[in-house]
Amino acid sequence: MKTNQTLSLSLLSLILALAPAPRPATAAVFTVGPGGAYPSLLSAFTAALAGTGPQEIRVHTGIYPESLQIVVATQQIVVTGGWANGFAQRGTDPAATVIDGRALVRPLALEVYNGAVTLDGLTFANGRALGQGGGVLFLLHGGAVTMRGCIVRDSRVEESLNAARGGGIEAEIGGGGQLVLASTSLVRNVLHASTVSPAGAGLQVRVGQDAPAVVTLSGLTVRGNVIDAGAKSGAYGAGADIEIGGGTVSLVDSQISDNRYLRGTGYAGLSAYATGASARMELRRLRLVANAGPGAGVQASVQCDTGATITLSDSLIAKGTLGGLFALNKFGAIPSGTVHLTNLTVADNAGGGIDATADGKRVSLSNTILANPKNNLTLRTGPLVVAGNLVGGDPKFVHRSTGDYRLTAGSPAVNRGVLAPAGGLGALDLARQARVHGGKVDAGAYESF
Repeated sequence: MKTNQTLSLSLLSLILALAPAPRPATAAVFTVGPGGAYPSLLSAFTAALAGTGPQEIRVHTGIYPESLQIVVATQQIVVTGGWANGFAQRGTDPAATVIDGRALVRPLALEVYNGAVTLDGLTFANGRALGQGGGVLFLLHGGAVTMRGCIVRDSRVEESLNAARGGGIEAEIGGGGQLVLASTSLVRNVLHASTVSPAGAGLQVRVGQDAPAVVTLSGLTVRGNVIDAGAKSGAYGAGADIEIGGGTVSLVDSQISDNRYLRGTGYAGLSAYATGASARMELRRLRLVANAGPGAGVQASVQCDTGATITLSDSLIAKGTLGGLFALNKFGAIPSGTVHLTNLTVADNAGGGIDATADGKRVSLSNTILANPKNNLTLRTGPLVVAGNLVGGDPKFVHRSTGDYRLTAGSPAVNRGVLAPAGGLGALDLARQARVHGGKVDAGAYESF
């Protein structure tokens, strides 16, 4: 009996080996616009959601007045813009395919459970919404959303139900969801509020505590977004606001510039907050430049507690009308978190350099240049863990007046850094060159070569 079983299994293995491999499922294609099968994105989405397997929606160049409210359970859908006549060739300019809210409605609300949606080469413009997500609203209960090569512009959120969040994009992630925003611009979006503190005029990302969500933000341009709030309200990230209660968030290789809040105090460029032992946030190779506001405030804020960790490295914070950076790792009696500030250039900010509140030697400042007209470093409680910094004096930048903060050969920041700072080194500098050069490391965002 044992011999027969062995023979049967051998024959079965041979049959399976000789059988042709199954072909991957071919995506069903739905075409939208001139010459397409569907007149609108809504009608194409309705058809795609009724199918199974991979689905692709191709959108002809043009302007589409839409207010899409899409719920994806398990489907896999890719939406691409820029298609020409015949839907065989596609351009690369997202501005050529516009989903237009006409200053009346939100262009897209996308809710995903266990499916996956990719948006590629589209513009979402002129949106209006109450409370959150003026241009785009993402609600992830699991599954995955990728937005690549898109523009979200000229959208607006009005305060409602004690909320004013995400003038351009509002993304709320739970249930182990995955969000990717890549090579996307968030431009000229507005948050307006009278009684609450608005958050994220360009972008707001919120990650819940219920599952290990993963958020990857890269190659973003966040520019010209505005918080218009009451004089007594705080403004949390006129450019971007990121708040996480768990999971992992990375924001890298991005420009956050010329954003502003109009009244009160706040964080004009970036506001980042993490809480909980499983929360990790990495902010690397950022350019925070010329973000502005009245009164006391800063271009960027990093705050954490309850075991969370935030790392900000290899970044430039410069030419703001406010202070440069606020860092804090503890609120009152709440357990502290950990903040690592490494290889920063904080320069030419009218309100000063870095303002830090440190608890339990869990805030580190390493390999950083501070070159501001006043108050380069303010320590409210401490101590900080410090190594390899250049505070004050002339760093001898290549061309400071025009914003070229690379180092000249004679800069005192050259080889000043330490190779093993608290929190470690980033692999690349702000120009994406190797951080360690010749076995040594410079202070500041840029490595000299």
